[in-house]
Parts: sequence; structure tokens; C-alpha cells
Amino acid sequence: MHTSEQQGNIARVFYTAVPVTQHLRYQQLAQSHTENLLLFPLADALLALAQQQELHDGLLLFVHGQCVDLLLLRQGQVHAAKRLRRFDDEANEQQRLASAIERIWQDEANTEADLVVLEQAPGQLTH
Repeated sequence: MHTSEQQGNIARVFYTAVPVTQHLRYQQLAQSHTENLLLFPLADALLALAQQQELHDGLLLFVHGQCVDLLLLRQGQVHAAKRLRRFDDEANEQQRLASAIERIWQDEANTEADLVVLEQAPGQLTH
């Protein structure tokens, strides 16, 4: 639960829903590790990276493993967050991802927008 507000006889609760299968997978993952485990929404993690890079208007791409996480910001607000997956290392698959990113860039970003690409360093762990 993120927050709750009481307005007269009405209580408004804001939370993130997780499908049962995903919750069970998280639970199993947490029980199989002795170290701390943090779970957070993709958009929040990407927003933290964008703020670290001082990105206010534009597109952030975080490349790691077989994924490209994308965050589109307009005036400092999240406009879109998406994960694109690469299914193999073939050139046509690289072109498919590049085309998808280019479409988002052309359709959603304005001409003054910045593009920031971050890549996972070799040896960094992700789950």
C-alpha cells in the first residue's frame, strides 16, 4: 500500500496490485535468498536513473541482458515506461528493437527532448 486518505465516510487507498503467480514467484525468490531483496516498480527504478542523469524531457534507455527498459519523460513527469525484450542476437532482432524505439521517439518525444542510454556494466548482477 502506498498511501490512504480519509474523506468523510470514504477511504481512498492507493496500492500496487501484483498478480498471484507473480507474488508467489517473488515469495519463492525471497525465501531462497539469505540477503536482502528489494522489489520496486519498473517506472520508479527508471525514474531514479533518469533523475540521476538529470533527464527532464526525453527518453531513457537502460540496456541489460536481453532487455531494454524505456522511460519517456515530459516536463519531469513519466509519460510512458516499457520493457522491450531481445529474443536472440541476430541482426534482424536488433533492427526490430531499434525500429520500436525509433517509433516511440518519433511519436512521443518532442524535438527538444534528450536521449540517454545506460548499459549494465559487465559483471553487475540483476534478477
